[in-house]
Amino acid sequence: MRVIIDEFISHLESKHAAKNTIASYERDIVRFEDYFESKNRQVYSLKKEDMQEYIDYLKSQNKSTATISRTSASIKAFFKYLVSRNLAEENIVVDVEMNKVEKKDPVILTKAEIEALLNQPIPNDLKGKRDETMLNVLYSTGMRVTELISLKVSDVNITTGTVRVVKNKTARIIKLNNSTMKILTNYIDNLRPLLSKPETDDTLFLNANGKKLTRQGFWKILKQYKEGAHIDKELTPHTLRHSFAVHQLQDGMDIKKLQEVLGHTDIATTMMYNNYIDEHRQV
Repeated sequence: MRVIIDEFISHLESKHAAKNTIASYERDIVRFEDYFESKNRQVYSLKKEDMQEYIDYLKSQNKSTATISRTSASIKAFFKYLVSRNLAEENIVVDVEMNKVEKKDPVILTKAEIEALLNQPIPNDLKGKRDETMLNVLYSTGMRVTELISLKVSDVNITTGTVRVVKNKTARIIKLNNSTMKILTNYIDNLRPLLSKPETDDTLFLNANGKKLTRQGFWKILKQYKEGAHIDKELTPHTLRHSFAVHQLQDGMDIKKLQEVLGHTDIATTMMYNNYIDEHRQV
């Protein structure tokens, strides 16, 4: 069975699915397979009632509705693949009863909260200057945290004041504001060389060992500054992306331009920020 799972993962990779998505699918499917293997039941022969049993099991484990919905989506995609290979007779996830996931509004920081957050890093400290640069670049571009930590020095064009962002082999160019470009230029010229080691590659933002920062590492940095800024709202790297989008629309950016900057393939995804503004005029 694990061979088929590996083939499915390779199939997702060939479709240029995001690494995080692939990892999530693999984790969900392996847990699903382990559950039925422990009961001496083969995945190939499962029926819709078996999928319902698994959902009920997840509920009994107090898994959130969002987790159950994501897991079901992973298994549905896997069974679609099995059916296409004639390894299963039906997609057992179709028409299975699930609680709907409540749609939550994105968390948006006010501009004052953003300013408080950006002012947290210690300005005379090497790590603080690096963190200040990262936070400014993240907020002023609306890029995803995986895109931020994957940036290369060669992605920055100081002459044009732009940064090249790559996701799933698709690149987009984002214009930086003058203050962020000034901070970033100083980091590249004067600060990054102090973090760099002989074995360091072209990665833009480095940790204390001269290596690429991890997502978890950036989350810890953000959590530290959230506490210092006394922000009570839920704060994740994606909160800065949401906040950037809302603030740009409030400042007059065209929705099509925002879609391009954020790298959304479907403008309906970008439109949620317009809807948010309509529903929260006080923001």
